[in-house]
Amino acid sequence: MFGEIPFVRLQARGGLTNRSTGSSGACRRLGLHFIMAQTSTCPTAPVNSHVRRHNSSQRTAGPECVSLITWRPIRQPWMLLRMPDGKALTSSVANIPIPTVVAAYLDEVVAEFGTDGGPLVSLVLFGSTTTGGYAAPVSDVDLLLVLGDHANAALRHCVRDQVAAIEARHGLAKPHPPHPNQLVAALAAFADQVTANVRAFFVCTRADLLSGKPGRILGVPAAQALFIDRVTPASIVASGRTVWGEPLLERVPLLPIRRLDVAKSFIGLFNQVLLSATTYPLLPGATKYAMSALKGSVHHCYFCYHARPAPLAAEVAFFQGHDRPSHALARLLTLRREYRPSLGFILACLPALTRLHLRTARELQFPRPSRAVANGFAAKAPPGDA
Repeated sequence: MFGEIPFVRLQARGGLTNRSTGSSGACRRLGLHFIMAQTSTCPTAPVNSHVRRHNSSQRTAGPECVSLITWRPIRQPWMLLRMPDGKALTSSVANIPIPTVVAAYLDEVVAEFGTDGGPLVSLVLFGSTTTGGYAAPVSDVDLLLVLGDHANAALRHCVRDQVAAIEARHGLAKPHPPHPNQLVAALAAFADQVTANVRAFFVCTRADLLSGKPGRILGVPAAQALFIDRVTPASIVASGRTVWGEPLLERVPLLPIRRLDVAKSFIGLFNQVLLSATTYPLLPGATKYAMSALKGSVHHCYFCYHARPAPLAAEVAFFQGHDRPSHALARLLTLRREYRPSLGFILACLPALTRLHLRTARELQFPRPSRAVANGFAAKAPPGDA
């Protein structure tokens, strides 16, 4: 199968390296071997693929060598680099394009932590970037960095700080503008903490991920982990794509989804909207916290129905057609395109969120499998729903 993938990118600390065959320079630092492709198995390269073949004067007899020139993440499908230790470097998600800025961010993370002897074991991209719903600048780039089991707390903290700096350099970090009023600044910091709005990436070890425990995967205290529902890790696994390293997602154990998980999600998200409403006069981002809560509610309930995530617009369309249309859901999409503070929207989120979770808990049969494909499970719509 690998002979059918002629496009790869060789990335090291020194930058992009172009090599047709051999393993020198950056290739040696990454431990790469010769990359060959049979002419008969190579797909026809697009006009702008920047892939050229050596002529007969440049090669010896045998399989045709392919020069690997420029990486085109927006135009190409998954570009895979298989390394001797089984790791793989990928550059885009199937038929879903990755924006250039996101690709550059992933590149730098791999270059920093994925070289020989580096702590990174696997790099997982998940969320809207892989489901096709990414919309800059409102969407986050959700990333899971899986380190080796030798990584202690100090190393994880160091990696977290460095990735935060890389994320900021590429303009992808969550905005946290300083406020001259200390009370407002403290309130904003508290709200970011309780709503998990500090960063869009998580750092865990290989053992943490394979445990399937949300608290260990997300790196939250045990007491806080009690309030994380089972849809959270299931959604990460379902939308996750291993963009570099060891593929581990299929090995993550996922527990069935219960009505208790719908209730857990509702309590946390409803309280987040209440916090937004009560702090609206003081908190500059109160509307955004309510938007995040309603979006989380839509994601959670949609996953309960279908056991898979989808772009936010598709999930909203499902619920708008499934029940009487919700003004709050329509406003959510509008505010993501053109943001402005709105107390009315925050208050409208309370009944909309309640209705979503109540209907999900009443219509569906529980427990529900967390994997739609791996377990041969196809989530069924309730009677009367097309």
